[in-house]
Amino acid sequence: MSCSSSSVWLRLTAPSLAGVTLANWRGMMETKAATHPVVREVDALQYELTEGPCIDAVRSGWPARSDDLRSDSRWPKYGPRAAELGFFPRWE
Repeated sequence: MSCSSSSVWLRLTAPSLAGVTLANWRGMMETKAATHPVVREVDALQYELTEGPCIDAVRSGWPARSDDLRSDSRWPKYGPRAAELGFFPRWE
């Protein structure tokens, strides 16, 4: 899973799963578009836990990437729960 840093936050998790997250001037994030309901679910999880690749991308202004969400120490609450939803990074 990765999150890109730009004026529109784009997350590509697999070729068929994508979401667009917008952050307002207060840093409040909202998923504006998603290709599948599970994308909204995993985004909502990041917003609730205030951790995850999109949260880090918004805060740092840089892309965030994980090779293994289940054990990534940056997101100890989010990673395992996202993996339970079937989100595993796939880099080709």
